[in-house]
Amino acid sequence: MKRITVRIQGFYYMAIGIWPLIHASSYRDVYGYTNEDAMLTLVGLLTICAAISLLIKRYSFLGLCLALSFLYIDIRYLVNDHFSFHFIIDVLAQSGFIALIGYEAYLRYKQSRGNRFKVGIPERQTPLEDTMPGDAVNF
Repeated sequence: MKRITVRIQGFYYMAIGIWPLIHASSYRDVYGYTNEDAMLTLVGLLTICAAISLLIKRYSFLGLCLALSFLYIDIRYLVNDHFSFHFIIDVLAQSGFIALIGYEAYLRYKQSRGNRFKVGIPERQTPLEDTMPGDAVNF
């Protein structure tokens, strides 16, 4: 499940990063106008780099940090009266990523906790049925 979540998140960030580079005017129409073309390009390129990192290495901590960062930006814009339907969709997407990453971390924790006592303990072998007491048997 971890691979699916991180891949979806990687493709989502790839699309969000490429969009302002390909068609900045439509990006501004959706997310609001900004005078800083260099900043828009920089954020797009950094988002693409993060997306490539997620798709190649599958870093769940990087994905969590990215989702929290984008969630903060979206909530900040919503609070400052830049209400847009797209910000709400992005808040839901980022919250979903955070929830899935948290759920996967919980599953990993639960699995490691269940296997904690099994690691390093050799399984007890039963002696062969045709041996007599006192015979040399490797256990």
